[in-house]
Amino acid sequence: MICLVFMVWPAVQRAVVAIYDTNAWQLGGFAMYATPPARTRVSMFEMRGRQKTRFEGDLPSALDEQRRLYTVRRAILGSLLPPDALAEAYFQARPDVDHIEVVITREMLSASTARIERRETVYRYDRRKG
Repeated sequence: MICLVFMVWPAVQRAVVAIYDTNAWQLGGFAMYATPPARTRVSMFEMRGRQKTRFEGDLPSALDEQRRLYTVRRAILGSLLPPDALAEAYFQARPDVDHIEVVITREMLSASTARIERRETVYRYDRRKG
């Protein structure tokens, strides 16, 4: 039975990487030998009307640490981990902001082109809906 698990898991892990954009270097698979580690960046933007502004001010240290930890976790779990809690913490830290965008940027190897590609996932949050 254990041998069967070791034989099947690499294919399952590869499917999880492809479907959920998880890190190929994690979750105990062999996909890490086929791709360089992906780079992940989390950016937060304040939306004022139609204008999008990257917040460059001083964030409370707890929020900055939460963003850093989220970036590490998102790099591993991919789309299985949406930034809902991070957005809520941002709204608490910035009570004057009603709309934000959280942009996840990943640079990873494309299976179809064998080139490093940049992929962006945008999450929009509205304080009044949340």
